[in-house]
Amino acid sequence: MPLYEHVVLARQDVSAQQVEDLTSQLKGVVEQMGGKVTKVELINPHSWIHIDVQDDKGNTVAWMIEGGSPNALVRRGINKNSIPIGSELVIRGYGTRDGTNKAVGRDIRFADGRELFFSGSQPDAAQP
Repeated sequence: MPLYEHVVLARQDVSAQQVEDLTSQLKGVVEQMGGKVTKVELINPHSWIHIDVQDDKGNTVAWMIEGGSPNALVRRGINKNSIPIGSELVIRGYGTRDGTNKAVGRDIRFADGRELFFSGSQPDAAQP
């Protein structure tokens, strides 16, 4: 997994336990996973890609990857047929704080390296 840096600003009276809790929350902010597409939903207000991911023990775990609004995606030429069921995706995104198997897809690529822009805002041309 790539290394990401975080800057946290806090008041001086923050306890050590509060800092520890915040640090543990930030560790799961960016996750990378790969899996097979099982379902694609272009529904308002956000779109979803459902994927099956193999965990460390070999079990299949279902994940939901959140994307932008269907209107924004369709304007960029993305529809349900753009993401075929069964295709392999590698996803880097922001996991939920509550630990459920949901994430906001930041960078999504097909197994062959093609990028899929699934966000709600314009892609930044300066990003690699």
